[in-house]
Amino acid sequence: MFFNQVIGQKKLLEQLKLSQSSGTFSHSSIFIDSNCYGGLPIALGAAMCLLYEKDFLSNELKKGKEIFQFYENPDLLYLFPLPDSKAQPSDYYKDWLSFIKKTPYGNVSDWLNLISSGNKQGNISVENVESIIYSLNLKSYGNRNKICLIWGLEKIKPQAGNKLLKLIEEPPPNTYFLFITNNPDSILSTIKSRCQLFHLPLINKKDLSIYFKSLNWDKETIISTVRSSNGSLRNALQLKDNIQHSILLETKAVALFRLAVKAKRNKAVIVNLMNWSNEIGSWGKLNQKELLNYMSNLIRNALLISYSAKKIVNYQSNIDFKIDFFSPYIHSKNIENLTALISKTQYAIERNANGKILFADFSLKITRLLNIQENS
Repeated sequence: MFFNQVIGQKKLLEQLKLSQSSGTFSHSSIFIDSNCYGGLPIALGAAMCLLYEKDFLSNELKKGKEIFQFYENPDLLYLFPLPDSKAQPSDYYKDWLSFIKKTPYGNVSDWLNLISSGNKQGNISVENVESIIYSLNLKSYGNRNKICLIWGLEKIKPQAGNKLLKLIEEPPPNTYFLFITNNPDSILSTIKSRCQLFHLPLINKKDLSIYFKSLNWDKETIISTVRSSNGSLRNALQLKDNIQHSILLETKAVALFRLAVKAKRNKAVIVNLMNWSNEIGSWGKLNQKELLNYMSNLIRNALLISYSAKKIVNYQSNIDFKIDFFSPYIHSKNIENLTALISKTQYAIERNANGKILFADFSLKITRLLNIQENS
């Protein structure tokens, strides 16, 4: 993907173009993309700038070459999460190129679903990093730069992270590292200290609207999806294409919140909470994490309403849920603990915790937190 194909992010793109043209482009960069705001497309655009002269690209495109052919450059090396430590990127190279072409704004869950990994969470292993080290030390095919693009850096195993650190500290000549992650806290601080960090902001509503208009979406759909997307292209596309899945997530999230509020007055509701926990506990891990993300967004919007910031709320119900009635339950006395609980539960899922036990504990803690009074 070239920079002119990236949706929004104009300020960051100008910064990268300037550093590349002035010869000050960092040899190690981390693009922090918390929710599919364009980390992978921007890194690919940067790779194109570093691998090809502008005039060369322009001439090749005039000859009718497809843009995606440039991503097969042997001097552009990829690492991405794989289902098991024995797998190598070369085993999934064609799948990866397909992912770049069709889902450049996708996340790790989308990638793992594409390669049918089941419930495996994916990781970047020591063997994967060693393979990259070997390839980077080979002579460049184009006698110019070599690029190592690692997507999903948060999935790197600790020992692999240490090997990567040594590679960054003593890189082969003319080598650039482009890393993309949604969770910088999971990365070794020593790696971060040796990289230039780029925090991607939300894609603004105007840029999203212009893009969807180019796809011939109707005006009402554009307004609805952009408003609910939270600045994420992936969110917007999912809202349109997977409305039934969104309805399921909202239904289950709302069901828990309603049960939690009722539980204080009616202890018999605990049975229903356990039924809810058993159902969600039997879901696949990827769907469990999506549900928690949905809850996090709903809670965040409820907090905005609680503190009279309704103008910036991006939540729109598919099941006619009245978030205004829910908002009084989200306030300064519980928001920090609610956020921490969701984060810890997501981490536990990553660590393969027993789903039914995990969500039983989660539902009871949600019940306690939602029944805390702000003026208590």
